[in-house]
Amino acid sequence: MSKRPLLFSAIALCLAACATTNPPGPEGTGDHKAGYLLGRSDTVKQEYWIVQEQQKSLHPATQPRITYLPITTGGTTNNGVVTVPTTEYIPVQESK
Repeated sequence: MSKRPLLFSAIALCLAACATTNPPGPEGTGDHKAGYLLGRSDTVKQEYWIVQEQQKSLHPATQPRITYLPITTGGTTNNGVVTVPTTEYIPVQESK
């Protein structure tokens, strides 16, 4: 007599397992699968930005220092022609 309740509960568990709409596994089907995939893509995006922030902290972006070197040209007499002196500025970029 003790075998009947055990047999009945085993059959009930098997039927309940067969009646579920979501198969075993992390993805599932339908809305479950869509939610799983959205969560997975969000995790990838979060990991991407975490890596970006870590790389910024390792190599801080430094702005190059730009100085302008003045060069004066002209103001000379060449074969009787007098040129007007002008000052040009050449940008020089220095990295730290």
